[in-house]
Amino acid sequence: MNRRYAGRITNIGRDKFDAIAKYFSADDIGESYQEEVERATPSPSPPPGPTTPQYQASKTGKKLVIDNSLAKYCKEQAQYTCEANSGHISFLSKVTGQNFVEVHHLIPLKAQLEFKNALDNIANIVSLCPNCHRLLHHAPDSEKRTPLKALLNDTRKQALKNRGTPITFRELLKYY
Repeated sequence: MNRRYAGRITNIGRDKFDAIAKYFSADDIGESYQEEVERATPSPSPPPGPTTPQYQASKTGKKLVIDNSLAKYCKEQAQYTCEANSGHISFLSKVTGQNFVEVHHLIPLKAQLEFKNALDNIANIVSLCPNCHRLLHHAPDSEKRTPLKALLNDTRKQALKNRGTPITFRELLKYY
């Protein structure tokens, strides 16, 4: 920690604080979400096509509803492998007994307002090892291109289009 800044508090105002807090909570759902997905009962079958985003009231306005069972379904469909690199092995989950992977929305949920259909869909949820997941959130942009290219292959592009959330690689890069 740089001691010159220790203890300084800047009043940025409630509006700016709320905007920043919403950005981070929408961008990286967090550890508790990953734990909820681990324990969720997988969806027996995903919704057949595009769905509209669902919201619920919260203290700060409205909050996007995420379906944990859908995320669990996606992990199972990926056979608990990292979809950015299937050779990435982490450890066995104490909950599932499978290779531990995390779920990630390829098109980030913070972009939901730019899409008519829900981004919480099977085409947009990817299974990643913890290292690749953190890489997509925290690495320099130059390091993100290769895993993003692997994740947004032709099959996934078509699946996203079928779900009403089409995107090009160039458009996807804008969110990272």
